[in-house]
Amino acid sequence: MSRTGAQALAEQDPYQFQWWALGLVGARPVEQKKGSDKGIDGRLYFHDEGK
Repeated sequence: MSRTGAQALAEQDPYQFQWWALGLVGARPVEQKKGSDKGIDGRLYFHDEGK
């Protein structure tokens, strides 16, 4: 998606924008209702495969 497209999505549907952005970095959405989320939209887990 272009920068302009991302900006338009953020303005038109902030929640869909969050899902799109989480997908870019491989994060998982936080399981909670829409609303005040205190800035936490998702979680990114790191795995240490050396252990």
